[in-house]
Amino acid sequence: MDEELIRRFKNGDELAFTELVLKYQKTVYNLIYRFTSGKKETEDLFQEVFLQLYRSLKKFRGESKFFTYLYRLTANICLKSRKQLEVVGGDQQIMEAVNWDSPQFKYEQKELKEIIHGAIKKLPPEQRMVVVLYRYNQLAYEEIARITGLSLSAVKSKLHRARQNLKQMLTPYVENLDNTSVKGGVV
Repeated sequence: MDEELIRRFKNGDELAFTELVLKYQKTVYNLIYRFTSGKKETEDLFQEVFLQLYRSLKKFRGESKFFTYLYRLTANICLKSRKQLEVVGGDQQIMEAVNWDSPQFKYEQKELKEIIHGAIKKLPPEQRMVVVLYRYNQLAYEEIARITGLSLSAVKSKLHRARQNLKQMLTPYVENLDNTSVKGGVV
């Protein structure tokens, strides 16, 4: 379906581009949102992604899946923004390790999420990108490599270093949690 829309766009059908935007807008927006510090920055980068896509789509040769091409474009724009990036949502593994149903954690939930956001915000941009693509978008290492332009071993290395960095940054906070409320490991 994407190939057909791209072919139509290359032949002058502007509506085909609109269909691509409608199909991928939520996915792209969510990816950008995890890297930005707010709605305004997300919206600015979102517009930049689709503007760049519009300008470059006629040159798309189909050597990769369109999905990979779009993710790579989005990732590059996020990494090049040079702004303070922030992943919203925290590391999923850490979030699952805490029993949020416990009444004692109702208040602490907000505080812990802020701590996790802060820790992920401190990761270098490429580590942050790999974490988001792996954890939140549930992409395979190979797909992340195609999107980021990194080698497979570099993706694995950056993810490993990101986990180590997060563990180091978050260990003091996790150690302070009541051990009866933590189900498993942190990272």
